[in-house]
Amino acid sequence: MVNTSLHTRPGAIKLLLVIGFSLVLFILLVIALLGLSSASSFSNKLTQTVQNNNIRTQYANKMRNSSYERINLLHQMVRTVDPFERDALFIKFRERGSVFLEAREKIIQLGLNRESQKLIDLQRKFSSIAGPIQYKVIELLNVGQTENAINILINKVIPAQDNAIKKVDEFIHLQQLYNNNSLLLTNKEFKKSFEIITLLTILSILIAILASGFILKRTNLIFKALYNSELREKVIRENIVDTVVTYNDLGIIKSCNKAVSHVFGYKAENIIGEQITRLVSADDIMHTDIELETSQTDNIVNTSRQITSFHKDGTQIYLNIGISKVIVNNKVLYIAILSDITEQIHAEESLRKLNEDLETRVADRTTELQLANTQLKYQANHDTVTNLPNRIFLNEHLQKTLINARRQNKKTAVFFLDIDGFKNINDTHGHETGDLLLKEIGKKITSSLRLSDVVARVGGDEFIAILDDISNTSPVELIAHKIIDAISTPFNINNNFCNIGVSIGISIYPDDGRDMDTLIKHADQAMYKIKSTGKNNLYFYKKIAGC
Repeated sequence: MVNTSLHTRPGAIKLLLVIGFSLVLFILLVIALLGLSSASSFSNKLTQTVQNNNIRTQYANKMRNSSYERINLLHQMVRTVDPFERDALFIKFRERGSVFLEAREKIIQLGLNRESQKLIDLQRKFSSIAGPIQYKVIELLNVGQTENAINILINKVIPAQDNAIKKVDEFIHLQQLYNNNSLLLTNKEFKKSFEIITLLTILSILIAILASGFILKRTNLIFKALYNSELREKVIRENIVDTVVTYNDLGIIKSCNKAVSHVFGYKAENIIGEQITRLVSADDIMHTDIELETSQTDNIVNTSRQITSFHKDGTQIYLNIGISKVIVNNKVLYIAILSDITEQIHAEESLRKLNEDLETRVADRTTELQLANTQLKYQANHDTVTNLPNRIFLNEHLQKTLINARRQNKKTAVFFLDIDGFKNINDTHGHETGDLLLKEIGKKITSSLRLSDVVARVGGDEFIAILDDISNTSPVELIAHKIIDAISTPFNINNNFCNIGVSIGISIYPDDGRDMDTLIKHADQAMYKIKSTGKNNLYFYKKIAGC
């Protein structure tokens, strides 16, 4: 008796095959959609976050520039004796204050988290302290007490304003940290999504392997149970979805099931008696015969592999062919099982192309994110006009330099440079000429420094240079004079000859301060000292301290 539990109804194996590969296609489709959706979501989220933080940074820079301009206007008011010119400067002073307040209000309107709001509140507090002192200087100037006004400007106004500007710089640095954190979070989410996609891909492959193995095992069990059964031909015809053909050692087809019509387009009754080469090429039959003949088994031999053949209409089809050699009553009988895998091959090709497309999209998106990350890091640490490092980069570099100097017991010099006559050129020839002049100034300063030194643009026409690993002030003074000589040489900007100078204030670590803020403040004070005594020269803070 035949064990019919192995084939309870016709089409069961085909149904399992369809379900298995449909499941694989569905999983790969989900993988593709997840990948595209995740990439789009990450891109939109990152773009929105960076745009908002960049807008806040722009307004914060406007606040900082307005603060510096107000201090510069106070310096000009101190230096002028013309009351009308002083009134004009006072009007500009108030206008810069309005720009400052408007920028701060814009930042607040954009919405802030607790940490950013705290910095803005502290900045507001320090500004409320600095404002009255600034107007006190103006009142003293208006009543002719210039010396008292200068004293308050240097000893109170500048330190108070530095405190307020410091909070603005901290706010700008915080926005950059938010950008960096957003990039890190996006990369983390992207990595997590990539891991999920990889896991789903592996799962789909495992399902395909298990489904193929299950179907192959089930088919083998069916045929093993039918070999010695009187119902062999009937069971093959009624229950096997693959084409099953028996032929003798002369290659003449003795029987076949109805699946031959579906796979090859021939009716079963018309193919019986024909040569097996009507269905399978002679080369494939010969190759199979060689494998069978080299087998050491005398009873039943199986061989299975993938081949190509043709439908009756000329269409190419893909088959898995398995042939068993059976010896019955000293006569050879071959049983060929031909499984149509054309749809499977096409599906695998589609899946392969889909996988390649997904991998390309993931690789392209990864490259875009890496480029965006690199660009954001560069923009956050460099001035857009001169391409020199900005205040954020300078602060980080100076902190590291001071740590190394402290460990190695070495000195570090801080130059605070203010360009003399730049405002007049900027007002006369326009901002485009002014920006080009700033670029050339940056190049001149850089070429005057050592390779290990760093210069940054920190304001409109203000620069700070860091000179590390110095033993005494002689090389410092030499480099400062080199910068002064370079800047004093006329610049040709768009056929406009620009004559400018530079005032340099110098502080030395650890003699004039042991932390970044103190050294910059003292260098700034030394710079204003030389500004008030003749310009286009240098001044060491230790002379102020000595006085």
